[in-house]
Amino acid sequence: MLKAPTDDHRPGTPYRFVYGSSSKDGTHGREEMSDEDGTVRGSYRISLADGRMRVVKYIADKNGFRAGIATNEQGTESASSSGVVIHSEALPGADAARAAEKSRLASMAASNRKQSVFFEN
Repeated sequence: MLKAPTDDHRPGTPYRFVYGSSSKDGTHGREEMSDEDGTVRGSYRISLADGRMRVVKYIADKNGFRAGIATNEQGTESASSSGVVIHSEALPGADAARAAEKSRLASMAASNRKQSVFFEN
């Protein structure tokens, strides 16, 4: 005879872990912990050698999942949606596109100057 499932909910066993790593390309790490009520809190971070960074802090509990993101990655903008808050220090979309184009044109001009010096003699 099969038994009907019960609604005997028991909170999880608390845990905590932390790790970090670094190399010539940058650093990254993560930390997470849960409590006796089953609430999970954590974060992860990425810092790249070129200056880009992202830090995500999150919580998951009886009210759902919520996260906060801080970044300076190009192409991101500050926004809030579905329990996630993004704080970006990057240039907003149109400004980022203009800055990227200016950088691209400067790079092309520098490349052309090098080529013209090569072919002058």
